[in-house]
Amino acid sequence: MCESKVKAPDRPRTGDYAGVIHPSGKWWLEPRLQSKVVARTQPPKMKIRASVVCFVVICLQWSVSAHHATALQYDIAKTVRLKGVVSKLDWANPHAHLHLDVKDADGNAEHWDVELGSPGAVIVSGLSRAALSPGVTVTVVGYPGKAGSVTGPSGSEAPLCATKVTLSDGTTAEFVVGI
Repeated sequence: MCESKVKAPDRPRTGDYAGVIHPSGKWWLEPRLQSKVVARTQPPKMKIRASVVCFVVICLQWSVSAHHATALQYDIAKTVRLKGVVSKLDWANPHAHLHLDVKDADGNAEHWDVELGSPGAVIVSGLSRAALSPGVTVTVVGYPGKAGSVTGPSGSEAPLCATKVTLSDGTTAEFVVGI
């Protein structure tokens, strides 16, 4: 039988604590520093806190503007009934939007931005993205935007919050609108 007679290396004697022996006598437990500690370059705690507070305020502002009360934007004391052709469908959260071309009593074209529920709520109500595609004729009942409010990229569409949508084949969907 051959045994190795390799001796463990002596404990290192470098750094600020060289020569200090741990109370247990075990050299591997003593702190060994190879170089001096460099000051941290992290910003002070106040700068971090201020950054976090700013971030939270910005996030809250976005969420507040995304979740609005219906009564703030729409006149819930009035109900409007429109029949028109879908010119565009915006299928995105937080609300799906139908852009509707309607003829008024004089035959003039009006453009309406009809706000529906979320795409998930529209599907649950019985409608689909395909059913609301451009060119489809729909009848919409809902609350008109408050006086002077316009939407759309050109600022020329009157807003409407839909409570009921009926397709030309008779399919009807009703939406519960928060006040």
